[in-house]
Amino acid sequence: MTLKQQLKGFGNLIPRHQGIRTLGTIWTSSLFPGRAPESWQVLSNYIGGATDPEIGEMDDDQIVAAVHQDLRQILLAEDVPPKVLAVHLWRRAIPQYTLGHQDRLNSINAGLRSLPGLYLCSNYIDGVSVGDCVRRGQQWASQIQSHLHPTAN
Repeated sequence: MTLKQQLKGFGNLIPRHQGIRTLGTIWTSSLFPGRAPESWQVLSNYIGGATDPEIGEMDDDQIVAAVHQDLRQILLAEDVPPKVLAVHLWRRAIPQYTLGHQDRLNSINAGLRSLPGLYLCSNYIDGVSVGDCVRRGQQWASQIQSHLHPTAN
């Protein structure tokens, strides 16, 4: 595979208005040296999303073809067939904070106030990244600790 440029960095995101189905690509072998043989690249591609649910109806070969077509436009200097390691489909991978999300959270929190000792911690609250989840976990751990051992504070 010949690339238009050397991949140095994390990856790329693609705005929907570009007419490309792939949402983004993580340049895995750039981030983690030694993950690919010399002169090879490992790319993790993300396609579909809430605005393109039709991807979920495609078979693996069709998904690979769609991603490869996008990669030819963005990263590849020549059309070389990809060596695909895996195709994974998650129909509801990232929560969508749609209109009314804060009202739903307010309702959930009101219900939780009547159930002391029950805590909910997930990416549906206020961020989907690993960092967001770690931050929330640390915050809730402190509150749960206080609930379990009120005299320790």
